[in-house]
Amino acid sequence: MPLPDRTATALNQAEALWIDALRQVDPATYARPSGCGDWSIADLINHVTGGGERYTMLLRGASAEQTAATRGNDYLGDDALAEFRRHEDAFRAAADTVDLAAPVDHRVAPRPGTDLVAMRVMELALHGHDLCVATAQRWNPSPAITQFLLDEIPATLAELRRAGMIDPAVEISGGSPADRLLALAGRRPGTATASNDPLAQAFLAKTTECFTRMTEILTTLGDELANRRPDLPGANSCYAIANHCIGVVDYWAGSFIAGQRIPRDRDAEFTATGTVPDIVDRLAELQRRLPAWADIAVTEGIRDRDVADGAKGGTTRVEVLATATPQWACCTSCRTSPSTPATWRSRATSF
Repeated sequence: MPLPDRTATALNQAEALWIDALRQVDPATYARPSGCGDWSIADLINHVTGGGERYTMLLRGASAEQTAATRGNDYLGDDALAEFRRHEDAFRAAADTVDLAAPVDHRVAPRPGTDLVAMRVMELALHGHDLCVATAQRWNPSPAITQFLLDEIPATLAELRRAGMIDPAVEISGGSPADRLLALAGRRPGTATASNDPLAQAFLAKTTECFTRMTEILTTLGDELANRRPDLPGANSCYAIANHCIGVVDYWAGSFIAGQRIPRDRDAEFTATGTVPDIVDRLAELQRRLPAWADIAVTEGIRDRDVADGAKGGTTRVEVLATATPQWACCTSCRTSPSTPATWRSRATSF
């Protein structure tokens, strides 16, 4: 029979939460660490998609031994999102047709199918958080997800913890439902969520101001003028300056703070050309990524002080990188603020 409305809503929204995060993942980053133990991003995605197949098998009567045989399978394929949808559709079809009161042979202990469905909601939501941490996205689970899991999974988490499968719970005082869920599941609240920290808010307000002004100026200029280099010594086009600003923020906030090792060619930033719609889209995409990077700055600090040997993108001395604070890095990443096109001049600063 169909899933109960509350369960179906939580599952629908958990699937959407995972899909939204998965859509933003560049396959070129698959080898990077995920936000979950020793797994890479590829390992994490493979596990979640494979979980869809394993849970389908369990609901249809397979043994724990049979599902274990799938754990070495490749579930990424050429299109990780399409693979996820295919296996998740099969799981939903099984969940809507089998007797969920019947026991399934989960590897930890037999349990009713209803518990397995709740575990799938948990897996999608919590590993969605892990993926957001790994890729510096914002994790915003709905109230329907968080309350469902807080009500349904405490006993399951305790069982998994006794089996050595998850970390100890994190002690927190108060916090949002999402924070309490993360803490209960052994994850530290504050990562990949919207931050109310004054530093983060100031950083986001300043970058929003900068990006908005850049967009207005570039749109007013149009392609020809935006790419024109003024006849002044050392001057750069407005397009090149905007492109450089993206490189600056990617380097300091994305690579240095968030640890993403975003490739950068600083010299090429100043000779770049392109269309205004292209650079405006890139500014908008960068602005969408910044809240998660700001959260990392205020909750974790700096993830990658060795970025000078990785991204190869800045000219700041290594000894400065070794002692720089998150506050300094945030300020450095947004200190280029345009006011009028005439002020967009080459800056001989140590970005």
